[in-house]
Amino acid sequence: MPRHMHGKAIYVSGDRLVERTSNIPYYSVLVEADPASLSEARELKLLAGMPAEVYVTGETPTALQYFLEPILQVLRSSMRER
Repeated sequence: MPRHMHGKAIYVSGDRLVERTSNIPYYSVLVEADPASLSEARELKLLAGMPAEVYVTGETPTALQYFLEPILQVLRSSMRER
């Protein structure tokens, strides 16, 4: 039984939602499972709507993006009226 599967987030809610009973915030995410991960998990009985713990990773910034971001932030804020 695999401990994890890979997939791709195809929808993320635009704002966080709050669980009514526990007041715990969360985001609604629709994840499409990777076909290779699905074939490894044949013995699992996956059903639509099952709860899951999902770790979302973003893009790793390049070295150039890392160094340019502070400059770009200053430029973006300098174009605004106060």
